[in-house]
Amino acid sequence: MFTSLRYNRMESIYIYLLTCDCGEVELEVQGVPQIKNYCHCRSCRELLGVPFFAGTAWHKNNIKITRGINNLLVFKHTNKMMSRYHCESCGMIVFNTDRFDFRCISYAMFRKSNVGLIPTELVPTYHQYYGERVVDISDDLPKHLKSSDEPMLL
Repeated sequence: MFTSLRYNRMESIYIYLLTCDCGEVELEVQGVPQIKNYCHCRSCRELLGVPFFAGTAWHKNNIKITRGINNLLVFKHTNKMMSRYHCESCGMIVFNTDRFDFRCISYAMFRKSNVGLIPTELVPTYHQYYGERVVDISDDLPKHLKSSDEPMLL
């Protein structure tokens, strides 16, 4: 069971409460993400310092910073429309933004509030920008060469 999950029956939406490692910053995330995937694009790799981004993307209206807004530091990519928000105290990346102004939250944030598991309703459904990958992934998810609107890798 998700330890920081509420379900609003009146509105039929999930509400997730997520915190950074030290607990100084807390997010309330509501509803359904726009994207649930693994992104292998160069931009995500450069911004986040990872071989691929595993997570969800949400409209900004679905996310509220409920504690620690003054403890968030922002790094804006120098030449891309992307930013990374991290806790000043523990350094954990709380979320990042992409060129569509979505709030991208890694599965690590959800797993730490859910006894190490990704909530069932947030499980990734595909890979995007797999043509730019730096590591091969062996799973049965569809692998799109670019975005999810582009052809898949066979």
